Amino acid sequence: MRPIFSAAHCIVTHSETGPLNSPANARAIATGLDLAAFDALVPLGGDGIPSELWNGLAVRPDAARALEMPISPVGCGSGNALAVNLLGPDRVGSWAWAALAAVKGQSMAVDLCSVTHGGGREVAFLSVAFGMMADLDFGTEHLRWMGDARFTYGYVKGALSGKKYNCEVAIKIVHGNKAEIAKAHNNALQASHSVTTPSPQPTSLGEDGLPPLRFGTVDDAVPDGGGEHHADLPPTLSPGWHTLRAPTFFAYVGKMPFIAAEVMMFPPAGDDGLIDVALVTPTNPLTALTVSPPLAWRESATLEPCVLTQLDTPSFGVLLRQWTGPRWAGSSSRNMCGTTSARQ
Repeated sequence: MRPIFSAAHCIVTHSETGPLNSPANARAIATGLDLAAFDALVPLGGDGIPSELWNGLAVRPDAARALEMPISPVGCGSGNALAVNLLGPDRVGSWAWAALAAVKGQSMAVDLCSVTHGGGREVAFLSVAFGMMADLDFGTEHLRWMGDARFTYGYVKGALSGKKYNCEVAIKIVHGNKAEIAKAHNNALQASHSVTTPSPQPTSLGEDGLPPLRFGTVDDAVPDGGGEHHADLPPTLSPGWHTLRAPTFFAYVGKMPFIAAEVMMFPPAGDDGLIDVALVTPTNPLTALTVSPPLAWRESATLEPCVLTQLDTPSFGVLLRQWTGPRWAGSSSRNMCGTTSARQ
């Protein structure tokens, strides 16, 4: 990488990131960054360092301006999903391409999701996971030496165990099934070839420098009384608010198509002000393996398994609440909910 930066006459400032809550953590670096001194941030790692950088920029008093700082990743972590989405699956392993993208690439805006918990607010650029999809990430931290194979191992182990995760999901639906999502996505692609529509800009900013939350925090009442309430996941959901209180296998929220080099989990995801949501209900281990992203969706973007429901919802519109349901036998005693991997 250094020869490319040198040939482009780049002035490079090198910083090694430290653990969470340390002065050298990427979040702390971004919080105290002199914006005028740099043209871009080039993190070397997986998706955790970009996540920390964005969250560090987001807590600054000048967050709106700070978040305009370009972030150009070099993928050398377990998943490298941000680099995959920017460079493509075939080039994500090339540090030369990553360096060239940092030097010659053009800045583009991306949607960020707000995630509230315990009175705090963070931003997520890639995904928010509950249940098995969180377990296979945070539950395999000790297996980082395996690279991205640790995710496959974590999923297979969880699928064979028959885990269930009790949760309450409150969601505002825009497109309630995959057919509607595909139609809206194709229409948007056709329109983009003829008319360039800029992303909507917030009309006002809150005291924290970020746009105000449209639907409140996870501790606020769900609008419209939660809308329609369901004890089981229906095959399609009408537009509006819905509340599902039932055991799930996993709930997965995404803002970018690829979650790994060979896994396009959310093909229509983009900068449309919506987030894609995949909900998978508990099922037998064999069926669970057929809907495993690491095993079943490597070569396909159709996402056809019948136990999967995929939805479109407005940004900031998904709440995940953990609850204890005594009537659900076999529920996991440990529930995990996490944003894009943010541990370094």
